[in-house]
Amino acid sequence: MLLTFLSKFAGIILALLMLFSPAAPPTPYEVTDADTLSLSFAIIADTHIQGIDTDASSQFGEAIRLIRGINDMNSAVTPPDALIIAGDCTMNGQNMENSFLQAALATSKLDNLILAAGNHDLWEYEYNVSRNRFTSLYNRLTGRDIDKVNYATKIEGHYFIVLGTDENIPLPDGSGMSTAQAFHEAQLKWLEDTLAIAANETPGRPVFVINHNPLAGDMALNPVYNILNACENEIYFFYGHMHSQFFTTTKWGNVRFVNVPAFHQGADSKVSGWGYVVEVYENRIEFRPRNFLTSEWLGSGFGFNVA
Repeated sequence: MLLTFLSKFAGIILALLMLFSPAAPPTPYEVTDADTLSLSFAIIADTHIQGIDTDASSQFGEAIRLIRGINDMNSAVTPPDALIIAGDCTMNGQNMENSFLQAALATSKLDNLILAAGNHDLWEYEYNVSRNRFTSLYNRLTGRDIDKVNYATKIEGHYFIVLGTDENIPLPDGSGMSTAQAFHEAQLKWLEDTLAIAANETPGRPVFVINHNPLAGDMALNPVYNILNACENEIYFFYGHMHSQFFTTTKWGNVRFVNVPAFHQGADSKVSGWGYVVEVYENRIEFRPRNFLTSEWLGSGFGFNVA
């Protein structure tokens, strides 16, 4: 009951603020080739929604910018099949912040929503409390019934696999929580089994993996990487967390890592609002960097042939 009230309250506030802070209407965009498109999705990261910003000059600014970015996605001539946020959806995982996030995401007209849990979504409270808040939010938004931060979904014949830490790791000096992730054996086994299902059901199609953090340490010793690299399908691993303003990609073995810039970089619309429109075709994947706040493409992007 309280969460329903908070979400309605957040929606009213955001609607009023949008009314009194109008922005230029988004410029509708087109995919590269609508006739042969198999799947497209918009992916952003690090939206860091706050219910009440400590900086009064940008009060509720993160949620308003997310709504404006979603308006750009909604305006596409061929709308994306999904919106993905690669973690740190909120600043602290608080109920009020989740309510403002829910109110902002309610403006999306896209058919699918994928959220990954980042360190900011989970570390403010005891892990199980934060995890349950995150999964409850996702279930309210999507009608699903997940109970863990790792889950999988299938969109237009393509698998999307979401990973997340199984515990919060305290800093050695006890001053807070580390940003490091911990993947328990149960999640690793689940990942291996899910990839096997994806390879069997969708042979030759890329599998998209979303995790807030980049994988750490020596790849040869990283259990997540070794499981991904053993999959028969090509893996595209999206991560945020770095708060970079660069669109970068690198490939190790069978896994291509794709960095997603931070959507929230303050009130400057020239550096906030960045993400990708990803277009999947039969034999190629196009990554098109876009500023969803200014409705502008950011360079020519890059693409890869599907093996």
